[in-house]
Amino acid sequence: MAELWQKLRSRRRELDITQQQVADFCSVSKGSVAQWEAKKPENRAAPRRDKLARLAEILEVPINWFHDESVELSSVSKVISDIEEDEYQVSKKEADAEERSVQVILELNNLSLMGKLTKEDIQILEALVRNAQLR
Repeated sequence: MAELWQKLRSRRRELDITQQQVADFCSVSKGSVAQWEAKKPENRAAPRRDKLARLAEILEVPINWFHDESVELSSVSKVISDIEEDEYQVSKKEADAEERSVQVILELNNLSLMGKLTKEDIQILEALVRNAQLR
């Protein structure tokens, strides 16, 4: 059985929503959202009933989902919910940057195949590909 904090954190991340976005939507501080999602019980607080309704709306779940004891998180969701917010945001930024790099390389490669790149452009592209392979 997943605990409320795990459900909140996991679902928010699944939808790619920040704690600040949840806070703004629920008219609370980011610190309140952090407390709702706190892994350590001594740092944790439960959202009030009126806030649960807003959470259900932004997280696109029925309100009874929060208290449904049969809800289980997948093993991936459990791992993701266990990662602290600052580590998660850093990892997400790195993954996003990596994804953008791959997209640029693919676009440049397509231009190369279409004959729209100079010899210098192709050399830069080859260097980028070599650099990406070293990661």
